[in-house]
Amino acid sequence: MKISYGLALYFDQEFNETIVDMWKYIRSLKIADSMYRTPEIEPHITLAGYSEVCKEKLSDMFLDLKSRDLKSERVYFDSISIFKTTQVICMKPNISPNLLNYLNVVHEVFDTCKDYCNQYYTLARWNPHITLLRVKENDPLGEIMGQVLEHFTISSGLIKGIVFAEIVQEDDGRIIEVTTIDRYQFSE
Repeated sequence: MKISYGLALYFDQEFNETIVDMWKYIRSLKIADSMYRTPEIEPHITLAGYSEVCKEKLSDMFLDLKSRDLKSERVYFDSISIFKTTQVICMKPNISPNLLNYLNVVHEVFDTCKDYCNQYYTLARWNPHITLLRVKENDPLGEIMGQVLEHFTISSGLIKGIVFAEIVQEDDGRIIEVTTIDRYQFSE
């Protein structure tokens, strides 16, 4: 097991329910590793993930982040994507200037920890998404993707703020526990 820390955008309750319904549907298919298996996980877009950094240092930086004047924004999701390296199927948001600004502000505040940031969440490689499921090694990818697309509807969610969380993972990367450390709720 390993412990890391994440900073992620969180959404309004109505959109959360839409995504959780999708997770439950995927779980009911019994053909893939749905995000619904860990109840502490809420729908989110990860902005940064850090390992080997002390929680207190990140907590101090998060307090600085909360002093920034960030605003809520509606984000639209109209596509499904696959990350080949991790076998993750996800929903992709349309990129807006504010969505990029959230990322830039987080990486500016947490700049002294950039050497500990997960490579997929750096400024150069960030690919915003909401994970729907992780395809198991021998699962039929095409069939699973077809079933996900069949249930997918174009939707939008209001970004409400940023959550700072501790994440416990198995060695294979599966998340087994998420604990919220702090939240920053944006102004409307």
